[in-house]
Amino acid sequence: MTRSEYIASLGILPELVTSVPYNRLEYYAKSSIPNNKPPEEFARDGIAAAIASRLPPFALHPIEYNVLKDGVNHLHVTTYLNIRNAILQLWRMNHHVSVTRTEAAGCARDPRFFGLAEAAFEILVRHGYINFGVIDIPRCRNNFPYPLPIPEVRRPRLRILVLGAGVAGLGCARQLDGLFKQYDDFLTGYEDAPEIIVLEGRQRLGGRVYSAPLKKDPGDERIHKVDLGGQIVTGFGNGNPMSVIIRKQLGIACHELKDAGELFDEVPGGPVSASLDRRAERLFNDMLDRVSVYRAKPIPQHTVEGDVSLITAGKDPVGDGGRTIARMEANADNSPSLGATLDGQLELVRRLTDLTDQDLRLLNWHYANLEYANATAVHNLSLGSWDQDDGNEFSGKHTMVKDGGYMQVPRALYLYPSKLDVRFRNIVSEVAYDTTAGDESRKKYTVTLASGERISADRVVCTAPLGVLKAGSIAFKPELPVHKLKSIQNLGFGVLNKVVLVYDHCFWDTESDLIGVARDRNSGDPLDQNSYVASRGRFYMFWNCLKVVGKPCLGKFLFCFTSLQSEEVVLRDAHHVLSRMYPTTVIPHPTETIITHWHMDPMSLGSYSFVGPNATGKDYDNLAEPTCDDTLFFAGEATSRTHPATVHGAYLSGLRAAEEVFRSIAGGITLASPLVKPRPKPNLPLQTETVTFPPPPKSAYVGDTPPPEGMQHLARSRQLRDARIAKHNTECTRALSRAIGHEEPLKPEKMQLNPFIIFQKVQWENVRAEADNKRRAALGDPIAKATMADIRGLLSQRWRNLSEEEKKPIIEETNRNRLENERRMKEYKERLAAYELKAKNFKEEWLKNNVSEPDEEEKREMELAKSAGVI
Repeated sequence: MTRSEYIASLGILPELVTSVPYNRLEYYAKSSIPNNKPPEEFARDGIAAAIASRLPPFALHPIEYNVLKDGVNHLHVTTYLNIRNAILQLWRMNHHVSVTRTEAAGCARDPRFFGLAEAAFEILVRHGYINFGVIDIPRCRNNFPYPLPIPEVRRPRLRILVLGAGVAGLGCARQLDGLFKQYDDFLTGYEDAPEIIVLEGRQRLGGRVYSAPLKKDPGDERIHKVDLGGQIVTGFGNGNPMSVIIRKQLGIACHELKDAGELFDEVPGGPVSASLDRRAERLFNDMLDRVSVYRAKPIPQHTVEGDVSLITAGKDPVGDGGRTIARMEANADNSPSLGATLDGQLELVRRLTDLTDQDLRLLNWHYANLEYANATAVHNLSLGSWDQDDGNEFSGKHTMVKDGGYMQVPRALYLYPSKLDVRFRNIVSEVAYDTTAGDESRKKYTVTLASGERISADRVVCTAPLGVLKAGSIAFKPELPVHKLKSIQNLGFGVLNKVVLVYDHCFWDTESDLIGVARDRNSGDPLDQNSYVASRGRFYMFWNCLKVVGKPCLGKFLFCFTSLQSEEVVLRDAHHVLSRMYPTTVIPHPTETIITHWHMDPMSLGSYSFVGPNATGKDYDNLAEPTCDDTLFFAGEATSRTHPATVHGAYLSGLRAAEEVFRSIAGGITLASPLVKPRPKPNLPLQTETVTFPPPPKSAYVGDTPPPEGMQHLARSRQLRDARIAKHNTECTRALSRAIGHEEPLKPEKMQLNPFIIFQKVQWENVRAEADNKRRAALGDPIAKATMADIRGLLSQRWRNLSEEEKKPIIEETNRNRLENERRMKEYKERLAAYELKAKNFKEEWLKNNVSEPDEEEKREMELAKSAGVI
């Protein structure tokens, strides 16, 4: 079927779709841009949405750069960024509903730019910047960029195996399910949608995220859970996907951790004075600063910036630009460890000042804190690359998940909107790839389980922890590439075990979230740094879990815990430390204890990755690379260069792997040609832009004679002047951004003031289940689902039937929300006024110190105009 025949089959006149890039959907320019919002405010929302999505608001992400560089010029970049930021704002407004292609196209201000909107939508959807998480995505027809012929014989159904039901594996499987729904028409060439199977060796979900239930107390109906693996959400800002899933989609309560807690000294007992604590912290940070000169220099990724001033103002550039970006541009050794170097710095400090044994204990507490972050001793860390992910942290308070623990996230990914096919107690022992399987009807992979069972597949995604890969627990045939094997060897896999102690009552300060203790030396000279290495990380930190778990509970860390130590010895050591911390308190025996053994768990063999002495950030990239003709993919925190050793890093790696799998099946992004349609030419004689000149001197020229040469010089000088001033203002704006960052406060999100919406949010799942059951009973179909209209209708009926007394708590919540909105808005206006004053002062100072001077051409044109007597 030809393109024109396809359009005719839809019953659409060709002249009605000439401005649509692929002629598959009907688009309307500006339809997604609110007409009651000033352009600057709309642009500010889009910029905030980009920052909240891990994307640079004023520049192309490297992914975007590589896709677009052959189709756009530098002028188009600004227009693209305006559209992309607006699409992200659509998603940010409501994370429960997927953004459609038509809505994305409505972010273009001119039909000429529908191709840019298509490109932005494709990039954002495929790479998991929008339409991800726990969301019910409807099947979308006409969503593939071009019509696909339906073959006479459809290809066999594809099977994708995901190894591991941790956050990476479940995130990948859920994202793939959503992508196949959004590109449903692509699957017309297959017998059915791809089969996605998750193989999990354990009997449970979550991998290294595990919320263990505590023993129930008599009369207590709640199930209290404590996190034994992933525990902390490290900031919800700047694009942490856990912010969308935990807060926006699941609405799970979280507890914000305070910045600092108490610090105790084990030897004298009792708390350390604030001055001593600050002194040790400053000294340790100074030592880190000194060793930072050995840090490996990051190589910046290639990209292109748009016009900051236009994006901020919510405007597109004028003109068509010029040549495309691509045409214009056509033209590690072994390192000493961080620990050895830090100890060298410490020795220099000791030569210059007298350090006491207490100073050493406090300094080693900071050593232990650094070791906790990496799950290994500092002597195992690369000097140049140990913090290679620095700068990618998410902003905001660290938090802990309440009422069920972090495991609620993998459970939600598993269950919603429908159960994934997860097969438990299936330990994978071998992944074999048949290099001779050229027939598309044949499966290329044979995955062998420990039970001897074999499962065939077309694609495999391995999310096994780095510890499992290091141990060779899974045999790959053919063997993995040499550079990948070397990276598996170079990267380290640390051990961080936890001890949970539950008591009848709290004997510690319940307002402190973190309680630190500077441990005494293991043995030897109290002024010998080596005597602290073995003991400083054992119980150096206690987490007060009362507000999260709901029971008097302490969590402690031991990254150096070995299997040779019995649980009795570990608990005795913990009791000893607590007794030294609280010398005037009789420490009771715990009513319940849990001790983890992540290093002994064959499904993990450790906790999380770190950068070993011979490793760099490139090793994370090597682990993430697909192999076997791009059909074997890898995910997990150890494949995330920017966010290793984190739950959100594992999830983001799952999104990345899902995109790679989808691309291997459906192909890359296809752009419109041309990507930006040329400006339509009117059927009138071409008119050149006129320039308004000042009244000429007497007798300069008469009648219809052309302007004298002097007037042309005057026009040219003013054109150069205007361009210079515009460039100068842009440089000022960029300097402001570099100096104070994106400090402009964001307008606060309004809390809900509609009682029915609040009721709907609380009751949605219960009513949805009831509506599903009614529809199944009516149709006799056990898997039928209720429509949105059915659910909303039942919700409305429930709301109408509530008595005034039953509505009262919801009305009271609405009133509280109204007061909170007023408080937030007042605070926002105060912060905005302070920011604007700061920006105004900076601009005035910058313009004073950076005077814009005309160049030689502008001076020459001005002199020629003066000599001609026109000014």
